[in-house]
Amino acid sequence: MFIFDRRTLSIQNKWNDKNGDVFVYFTNKQLMSLLNYDEKNVIKAKRDLQDFGLLKEVQQGVNQPNRLYIYGTGKNIGQGLEKVQSIKTE
Repeated sequence: MFIFDRRTLSIQNKWNDKNGDVFVYFTNKQLMSLLNYDEKNVIKAKRDLQDFGLLKEVQQGVNQPNRLYIYGTGKNIGQGLEKVQSIKTE
């Protein structure tokens, strides 16, 4: 999954916060392109993943991308995305 590829890259680049937690950067535009979603659905998908405890988003400031903290394994992220996609199609 692309999000885990990005997390691996973040580990290699030592993108850790002051607590040592690894974060990734994805803009909404990047996610829109990768997921083929409009911005409204990207925001909703991120919110749903946060509700499932699989994602935490921390704002950084004006004109800076938010930090995304990925929790869980590929399996439960995949399950969360399946739920999000089923909600999208309803």
